[in-house]
Amino acid sequence: MKQVKLLSVLIVLLIGLTALVYFDEWKTEKEESLKEQENRLTVFTPDVVDEIDYYSHLKDDTNQAASEKPLHVKLKKNADGNWNIIEPVQARASLTIADDLFTILLNYKYEKKVGNGNFSEFGLVEPSRKITLTFSPESKLEPLSIMVGAKAPVGYSVYSATSKSDEVYVGGQYLLVSLGKTINEFRDKAVATLNIDDITQLSYSRAGATQIDFAKKDDVFQIVAPMAVEETDQAVVTKLLSDLGDAKAEDFIDDPTPEFANIFSGGQPNLVTISWTDSTGANSYITFTENNDHFYASSNPQKLIFKIAKAEKDKFLKTLLDFRDKRIFKFSAASLSKAEVDGKIFVQVGQNWYAEENTERTKENTLIAKKDAKELAYIKSFLQDLSVANTLEFFDLNGEIVADINRKVPLHKVILYPENTQQKAVTVEFFASLQGHINIRRSEGKYLYLVKSM
Repeated sequence: MKQVKLLSVLIVLLIGLTALVYFDEWKTEKEESLKEQENRLTVFTPDVVDEIDYYSHLKDDTNQAASEKPLHVKLKKNADGNWNIIEPVQARASLTIADDLFTILLNYKYEKKVGNGNFSEFGLVEPSRKITLTFSPESKLEPLSIMVGAKAPVGYSVYSATSKSDEVYVGGQYLLVSLGKTINEFRDKAVATLNIDDITQLSYSRAGATQIDFAKKDDVFQIVAPMAVEETDQAVVTKLLSDLGDAKAEDFIDDPTPEFANIFSGGQPNLVTISWTDSTGANSYITFTENNDHFYASSNPQKLIFKIAKAEKDKFLKTLLDFRDKRIFKFSAASLSKAEVDGKIFVQVGQNWYAEENTERTKENTLIAKKDAKELAYIKSFLQDLSVANTLEFFDLNGEIVADINRKVPLHKVILYPENTQQKAVTVEFFASLQGHINIRRSEGKYLYLVKSM
């Protein structure tokens, strides 16, 4: 009986000790949390902020010259969680500006309280910085203002306050400096926002050239005008759109003079216009032009003008030939079993090429090179070069150049035999051209091709 009582006492003591340990841990965590929040200027939940009203004015601020006017910027959150500037200009906001402001405000700690209600004494009636946060209606929170006042006469400190109380605080000038923003820091520098995968139609227009139209089918862009072309170079189209999405503004022209605005309204030919339609049917475009040796872009629907680095210009200058797939053949040299060059037959054994007479078949009907047969590296190299050859120009088979070619004897004639016997052999004829180039005609080819001498 005594043992049972003793066991009960021990159990009670164990429970008590466990509870004490948990209480001590809870108390420690609570104290650490309180210590972490100690001297924080303000606390709020960024996710429920819907609007930001930013004001900045300080004559001796390193980020704002004495001649500049006070900066007043209003931001509003979109339904997708991104931010738009609604004043002083309507534009996309930087993807990071709101989080940057929130981090600065939430992490700042003051050193001590120095006043109560006497805002004018500390430069807080007309503050150097003032940020007002408006919260979502669902949060039922009152707007919160954070003010940064005058610099303290001693030390690298500044006065601050919030709309939650009349108390005045003093702390490091980091708050003042880090909240000193320029209008361009609020702006999204991206010239265009696009999703390449979501584009269904694309048009490219360059001054002095015919517009090129593309349609996407099975996730592949195809040129449909000025002529239907199956051989569209997907890498070039994708790179153009990728460069467009990556293009960044160096500066923004928000109040162009009438003469400058006329550049984009027919005053002079635009250098390039790229327009596209997405899966929702929405149309967008970017127009590029030059003026006084500078490179500019304008977009819809914002109707903004961006100044872009001149070095970016060449990325957007394309021709119809640039967009066409310039490969003449779609085979690899490794996929061939043999090749007939000007009547002489060569065969591939393993990854090497031999004259046909220097090969033989085993009892198992396996093709092998004869003993001491010489590997023909020049044939292998020639066929590899041919398989990756790109044309410099396409000539219509019904054109005058082809008519002239038909009256000539080819310099060389090559017949390529695929290892897959279900595929047709390809006949390739080589003709001399101007400037040391060569014209190539291939069986079932749609064009006469111009290539550099091989």
